[in-house]
Amino acid sequence: MQTRFMKRGLLMMAGLLVLAMPAVSFSFRGSIPVSGVPVRESFPLISDHQVIPVVVSDAGEPGVLRAAEALRQDLEAVSGGSVLVAGQVPAGHPFIVIAGTLGKCPLIDDLSARGKINPGEIRGRWESTLIEVVHKPFPGVKKALVIAGSDMRGTIFGMYDLSASVGVSPWTWWADVPVKKAADLYIPPTRIVIGSPKVRYRGIFINDEAPALSGWVHENYGSFNHRFYERVFELILRMKGNFLWPAMWGRAFYDDDPLNPQLADEYGVVIGTSHHEPMMRAHDEWRRYGSGKWNYRENPEVLREFWRSGISRMGKFESLVTVGMRGDGDEPMSREADISLLEEIIADQRKIIGEVTGKEASQTPQVWALYKEVQDYYDLGMRVPDDVTLMLCDDNWGNVRKLPRPGSLPRSGGYGMYYHFDYVGGPRNYKWLNTNPISRVWEQMHLTWAHGVDRIWIVNVGDIKPMEFPIQFFLDMAWDPGAMTSARMAGYTREWAGATFGSAHAGDIARLIDGYTRFNGRRKPELLDPHTYSPLHYREAERAAAEYNALASEARALRERLPREFHDAYDQLVLFPVVACANLHDLYVTAGRNRLYASQGRAATNTLAARTTELFLRDSLLTRWYNHDMAGGKWNHMMDQTHIGYFMWQEPPRNFIPRTTKITLPAKSIMRVAPEGSESFLEAGDTARMLPVLDTYQNDSVYAEIFNAGTEPFAWSLSASVPWLRISPREGILTTEERIWFTLDASKVPEGRHTLPVTILSSGGERIVLLVEVFRPAPFPAGFRGFAESNGHIAMEAAHYARKSGYAGVKWEEIPQLGRTHSAMTTFPVTAPADTLPGPGASLEYDLWVFTPGEVTVTLVLSPSLNYYGPGHRIALSFDDQPPQILPVHGRYDNRQWEQWMRDNAIYVTSRHQINTPGKHVLKLGRIDPGVVVQKIILDMGGVRKSYLGPPAFPVFPGGATGGLLPEGTGGMAHGELPAPDGEGAALFPAKGEGVPVVVSTWGFGVSANEAAWEHLAAQGYALDAVEAGARVPEADPAIISVGYGGLPDARGRVTLDACIMDEKGNAGAVACLEEIRHPISVARRVMEKTPHVLLTGKGALDFALSEGFRKEKLLTPAARKAWRQWKQEGARFKPVINIEKEILRNHDTIGLLALDSRGRLCGATTTSGMAFKMNGRVGDSPLPGAGIYVDGRVGGAVATGSGELVMKTLGAFLVVEFMRQGMLPEEACREAVLRITATLEGYQEHQIGYLALDIQGRSGAFSLQPGFEVALRDSSGSRLWQAPSLLP
Repeated sequence: MQTRFMKRGLLMMAGLLVLAMPAVSFSFRGSIPVSGVPVRESFPLISDHQVIPVVVSDAGEPGVLRAAEALRQDLEAVSGGSVLVAGQVPAGHPFIVIAGTLGKCPLIDDLSARGKINPGEIRGRWESTLIEVVHKPFPGVKKALVIAGSDMRGTIFGMYDLSASVGVSPWTWWADVPVKKAADLYIPPTRIVIGSPKVRYRGIFINDEAPALSGWVHENYGSFNHRFYERVFELILRMKGNFLWPAMWGRAFYDDDPLNPQLADEYGVVIGTSHHEPMMRAHDEWRRYGSGKWNYRENPEVLREFWRSGISRMGKFESLVTVGMRGDGDEPMSREADISLLEEIIADQRKIIGEVTGKEASQTPQVWALYKEVQDYYDLGMRVPDDVTLMLCDDNWGNVRKLPRPGSLPRSGGYGMYYHFDYVGGPRNYKWLNTNPISRVWEQMHLTWAHGVDRIWIVNVGDIKPMEFPIQFFLDMAWDPGAMTSARMAGYTREWAGATFGSAHAGDIARLIDGYTRFNGRRKPELLDPHTYSPLHYREAERAAAEYNALASEARALRERLPREFHDAYDQLVLFPVVACANLHDLYVTAGRNRLYASQGRAATNTLAARTTELFLRDSLLTRWYNHDMAGGKWNHMMDQTHIGYFMWQEPPRNFIPRTTKITLPAKSIMRVAPEGSESFLEAGDTARMLPVLDTYQNDSVYAEIFNAGTEPFAWSLSASVPWLRISPREGILTTEERIWFTLDASKVPEGRHTLPVTILSSGGERIVLLVEVFRPAPFPAGFRGFAESNGHIAMEAAHYARKSGYAGVKWEEIPQLGRTHSAMTTFPVTAPADTLPGPGASLEYDLWVFTPGEVTVTLVLSPSLNYYGPGHRIALSFDDQPPQILPVHGRYDNRQWEQWMRDNAIYVTSRHQINTPGKHVLKLGRIDPGVVVQKIILDMGGVRKSYLGPPAFPVFPGGATGGLLPEGTGGMAHGELPAPDGEGAALFPAKGEGVPVVVSTWGFGVSANEAAWEHLAAQGYALDAVEAGARVPEADPAIISVGYGGLPDARGRVTLDACIMDEKGNAGAVACLEEIRHPISVARRVMEKTPHVLLTGKGALDFALSEGFRKEKLLTPAARKAWRQWKQEGARFKPVINIEKEILRNHDTIGLLALDSRGRLCGATTTSGMAFKMNGRVGDSPLPGAGIYVDGRVGGAVATGSGELVMKTLGAFLVVEFMRQGMLPEEACREAVLRITATLEGYQEHQIGYLALDIQGRSGAFSLQPGFEVALRDSSGSRLWQAPSLLP
């Protein structure tokens, strides 16, 4: 069951754990395996609160000394003891940490010269690190943890990696994240190589810093001086960044404090100046010292001297020099400015750089930012020397404006990207809180990376706080963008939450963070007003407020479950943005309802006006809580930013309460009725038809509100003509208002359309008649699954397609969590050339049922990605066999159109089509250009009503039956409660729980296995077929050394395979020691279905497979043969090493899969080649039901991975299912099974065990003994990968 040791050959030497360039090196987690329990030959970093000395020599690198001091403080905070930092090896200490830079640190160079370390993999590299436990490095020293950097930052990053590995967050100071205390910490024999980052310069831009950051800085530091910037430098380095554009509005980094640049250079942070501040001079320095106009045509001599002094002052400090020129104050240059003038400016600036530095200008790194109108100059043909980095830019709203076309000639200066999390400008400032879903950041920065933009990534972060989370994601992605897959992105929030707050609540906190950023991403808080969400249609406004208030309630409840030491961090990073934004949404929705109520004369009008005032005041109290109470007032002023009452692009000078209306009511009772969706109302004597229409397959509830337009209460009652129209309530005494729900007893509704009168009577004799419209169609054909017209429209989430096709590697894939209501679909690779029609194409198909033939208007809701190649993007759309329409996404748009896209965070593309017959039809989307991101599709047959998000998306149940359908998760909900938010429940399938159908699997390669399984689940297939198809993916992959073809052999050099499969009824089939058959999982299924047995082994299993038509083939790959031979040469000893395959090969132990299909059938599978170089005949837990796998279709299922012998001794998978039977959640059950091992078996510290469980409700959970166990999940919201919580740190 365990596979160990290899990366294109053996890397397991003399018991040393060799980790080469981890797949994803998240700065919040660290790369060094650390445990609170010693293993054989482990290195004692902390023992009984005592920390070993840290040895660092100066060698002209003060940044290393500063990082060593930070490491000392970190280790003391973790241990509670004191730490000695020495310049030489101290006597009397058998264990030490040594940190230094190759060629700079004599101790490191001595170890290299004597062969104690081999730094060849990092020598001469940029920012690379070697971390290794070295035996007997110096006389009197038993072991040393050596941190060697290829350069100064490589050493610094290594020390901060150690800090993160022992539990110190980069945000410990900046967000009060508590340090994880530990009395003992041990590191196993280890050699880790952290290679160079893929993006050379990675940094942040502090911008738009008033009033929040500026107020805080002046209160705490007096000015933006070196004491403030020391905190910034350390933060950047802890996140493995290296670059800063300093604060610039009214600030001047060099001029405000001469120590600022000096300390930046000492710390190792590269300094530049922003896109409109050339030649290392701050914008405010021109205000302070400039004379004449900021105009090169009229004032060139003064400007040249101004710039010369900037380069002179820069000296030898590591810098990126911005060249070019914009107008004063970040404005365009004058209308008269032309390309030739700007080319002259840059030529003169480069001449100054050469003269001052005494070397060729090309030897000083330079940047030309194509910001706003400057890009126009480039598009018109202006060019700069090849060594200048072209800084491409987004549109200030997170949408990349320009990218180099694939195949473009490379530039020695490369390309950079300037991105935004914060902005001042049109259509509106957004500075208050985080509005940046990482799914959107990932999509745009993946585009950026795929197009070769790898020299500079810098992001405008405003005040730093409260952008902590997206800053971390941006810099982590910048380290290795290619490793940040969409699945890794989808699991990132959970991993970050686990590292920050502990694993127990990681999933809940991740859901809160992803939830509030998605809600804020729908429309930025500064753009909200009382009319954003419709108070009339689709219950949109109240749904928006209710969703956010539900999230806020969850956030408050979770705080009570967190240990008190996490409260300050949780309040800043999670609770405040959730509750503050929930309050803001509630404020605007309430103000909007007040205006509607006033127009109808409702008695509740004034109550809503008073509630609006209350919510406005609550906002100020929340601000005070953040500024004055959190962390003892440490962050005073950080929430000073105004955010309510915008009336133009610029922020208001203070918050303004939304306008409300109060009315005076007559001193009597007046009954009125407002049907759902109607702005008008009915009075005594009126009869009116209600919309929307009730139907039996989608819209199963409508309401009408009876309200009082006077001050006196009245009694009311209503009656209906048929029993299958359910009404609740039917009578009452009314003071203000009452919502009446109309629903159907669907099984008793006759086919056809019906108009049902409902009479409402008041005690005052008033009579109003509502005509309720009901529609029950003929049954849908058996097998139809898809979307049916309801109330004159169809709405579909793009990810809920029926079929998809691709060609030549081009395919549609889902980006989880990207979208205003669910997720999004786009094509990969993003650099593939445009398609031409007709052609093979990559397409998405959606099955529809239409009741109203005729003209149909289709609206595609797209992410507002821009035409980064120049010409606008296109997409094809067609129905059935009709020729496709080629739809332009952008066209020739102006600034006004762009601003509307940004307000809506969407581009709407509409087309008209003719559908001539009722019944089933197919809508097809075809790829033409890359970069088109589709979120939602809306078909209007004449019934779409005005709203911000559009109609909710509801599919029809498969199987041909019609019946009421609420979004998933709303079953049993009382009418009057809001259904689940659009997209969070609008899955394509009937389900017992959230996220059904679902497939989960072990390890990172489970992502691709899950996709194969999902093809069956998404087609309403059988879970057994799904897990078999999923297991066959790694079995056929020669790059995976623990499963199937490519698996490492046993001690004889022969590949033997084990597999097991179980269905929902408890049936099982398994094979063990099977040779020469690529897909043992399929053989195991045949054993289950075609024999009376459960397990066949060895030759018997092979004979059975051959009799069933399986083909013999050689399974030992050249790489596996090479590894086996090297193992034989080195003594042929096996020693299990925790998670080694995770870091080396992105390859792991047994793959286990569990799937729950749309009919509630839960099945599981395991497959493995077992322990590498195992004894002949060894069988692990994988093929044994009850040990490596167990499924009970009434409860759930579990699979195991890790050291099979420990699992077999405790019947781990069976134990997990039994714990779930007792009522435990999956993660709790897995944890208890791990605890059973630690309570009964000795030597568990040297092993890894991971359990993964899925219950019949669709809830999944995992837990492991050691950290590093990865779990992959696929459901209708997309694919996710995260690290399971562990018992040992």
